[in-house]
Amino acid sequence: MVTNYIMRVGNGDNFKKGTRLTIEKLLKLKRNGKIQENRTNSFGYWAIAASGSSVSRVFQNEARPGDLLWFIQHGGKLLGVAEFVTMSDERTFSDDEMDWTDASGGPCEREVIYSNLIITEQCNYMLRIQNRNVVFKIEPQLPNGDNLSVTYRILLQFRNAKYE
Repeated sequence: MVTNYIMRVGNGDNFKKGTRLTIEKLLKLKRNGKIQENRTNSFGYWAIAASGSSVSRVFQNEARPGDLLWFIQHGGKLLGVAEFVTMSDERTFSDDEMDWTDASGGPCEREVIYSNLIITEQCNYMLRIQNRNVVFKIEPQLPNGDNLSVTYRILLQFRNAKYE
């Protein structure tokens, strides 16, 4: 069974930079054993607070490869959804290496690697969720009647659609 996690990404600028990994960064992740070569997957990189924080405790203990990560910015706008691959207590890349400039989320020492990102920014889909935590598990059935499982299946069907 797939578990859904919300990941708040501030204004989304750093998140967008983590979705476009250079070949050098991908090779470094592969050399470090954090990803396997698979030409059908695209990989992204994100960072969250360290293991001692409440930000990532449930995620650290329960997240499994294939779980869904729903990336939302301030206000609840969904920027994308991806499949969780792995996490590590040691980051492979610094904020400078990732060209991340927004430090409003505080120090984030743990890396999260994901694959198969579906970018949803142009959809203007909002996830208005009362929980204010930065990273948290969420049930697929939302209070507004939406169901994340259904939403994900629809997004998969249209993942290659072009916005014009």
